[in-house]
Amino acid sequence: MRTVFIAILFSWIITANAAVHTPVFVLHSYSQEYPWTKRQHESFMQTLESLPDHAFSISVEYLDTKRVDYNPAYADQVANSLAGKYQDYQPRFIYVTDDNALSFALSHLTRIFPGVPVFFSGVNNYQIRDQLDPERFTGVFEHKEIAPNLELMRHIAPDIRDILVVGDDSETFQSIRDELQTELRSHPDIRANFISHGQIEALIQDLRGHRERFVFLTTLGKMVNAQGETQTLAETIAAIVAAGDFTIFSMEDVYLYPGVLGGYVTSGTRQGDMAAKLVKRYLTDEPVKAITPLDSPNEYLINGTELHKTGLILPDAIARQTRIINPLPSFIEKHAAFILRSLYALAALLVILLVSSLLIVIRKNRQILQGSDALTTQTKHLNEVRESLIRAQRIAGMGNWDWYIGENRLYWSEGIYRLFGINSQDFEASYEGFINRVHPDDREHVNAAVRQAIESHIPYDITHRIVRPDGEILVVHENAEIIRDERGKAIRMTGTLLDITAQKQVEAALRSSEAKLRTVIQGFPIILWMIDSDGVFILSEGKGLEAENLKPGQVVGESFF
Repeated sequence: MRTVFIAILFSWIITANAAVHTPVFVLHSYSQEYPWTKRQHESFMQTLESLPDHAFSISVEYLDTKRVDYNPAYADQVANSLAGKYQDYQPRFIYVTDDNALSFALSHLTRIFPGVPVFFSGVNNYQIRDQLDPERFTGVFEHKEIAPNLELMRHIAPDIRDILVVGDDSETFQSIRDELQTELRSHPDIRANFISHGQIEALIQDLRGHRERFVFLTTLGKMVNAQGETQTLAETIAAIVAAGDFTIFSMEDVYLYPGVLGGYVTSGTRQGDMAAKLVKRYLTDEPVKAITPLDSPNEYLINGTELHKTGLILPDAIARQTRIINPLPSFIEKHAAFILRSLYALAALLVILLVSSLLIVIRKNRQILQGSDALTTQTKHLNEVRESLIRAQRIAGMGNWDWYIGENRLYWSEGIYRLFGINSQDFEASYEGFINRVHPDDREHVNAAVRQAIESHIPYDITHRIVRPDGEILVVHENAEIIRDERGKAIRMTGTLLDITAQKQVEAALRSSEAKLRTVIQGFPIILWMIDSDGVFILSEGKGLEAENLKPGQVVGESFF
């Protein structure tokens, strides 16, 4: 375990020592709080710090030329300060943003940090390109394109031909104006008016004198009020929005404040990222001369709220490329408070319903339990009645049956199964199953009795024989009722079956005994008289009647008494 720990610690030390210490000097044209500058710097650092094996130490300075005019005297003053401050400092490379910082790099940083390469972003002045030494300078030029914005404008109002281009009175604006004027030569049907002021009140006063519908914002960072105080972007743009009924296009992503539609914009975030990627190539030993400067990656960026106000539906070709910010709230977002209150109310109602339902269920369960007890008692009673009926049928040697005629479905009680000597599994519950167990000689008699009962309303009351599986023959007596529907059609036949085998056997025995006695009496010379309790002769038999000239059954007198 100790060996593994030492190996891991040693590996960590080697890895830490392997990271190259890379000092970087950064100079921004504007202050650290200016949104455009912040976006470039943060994006540049985020991309740069993703490079492995480098530990960057950053020294950042600001010219602050949105507040202070950039001129040779001011540049010399800053240069002297930086030269003293960084006397013993040698960065691996320099990163500058926007036109003033690049101009300062050309005139002073090459002297303060001789031989150090310079990477830039946010530069509008394409004319400065010819002054850059390709051995030391490369970066990202900012290209404000008006053509895509004009295309978007034509979708809003196809007949509009007049536009107003607005900016501060800065060196950057002058560069942008020159670039846009060159590009507008390709659009001779568009009449562009340029207005620029360094003071916000003068700019607004000039704006109010114009009637163009479409205003294009270029650069507005160097704007002061009447007291000479630098205006924030939010303050400047709010004043422009309030100056008239304009549809306002932006040419920079940082200008998308309320009231600004947006457009095809330059992006400080993207430019900082691209500049850092050029630095990465340099840090992997690619010479600066081989790293060609790039144009800014612009994009459609639209304020969804302002787009809704214009009533514009973006064409598919543009919509696919557009990033929407401040989209209109969805129905749920717009009515979130109401929906939330409704949900709370529904939740409360649900709780009430649940509690009520629970109470009802408890009450019903109690009723069901009471009903179940009563049903159990009833079931017990019914079972007792059923057992008593089964016992009575067994004692009486009988059973009951039910025949549903249309369905040919036959029900037999336990007593009938016992008389037929079968169980329910061996019986096909139908009329045919029953008739097959009737004695073959009696089947036609039974079938005829059933037909007469169904068709002719003759009562079903017959005696016939059945054959048990063991061959034993029983004599049974059946009677039944016919149940009919409202049209008089027989739909059901229900009846009883009684075992009278023993009764028939007794009757046969009595008939046999009587015949034998009569034979004996008639063979002897005697007279047998039988009288009732009133002394009336009811029978006279015997061979002796012949001697009295009497016949069998003839009596001597009507009364014995």
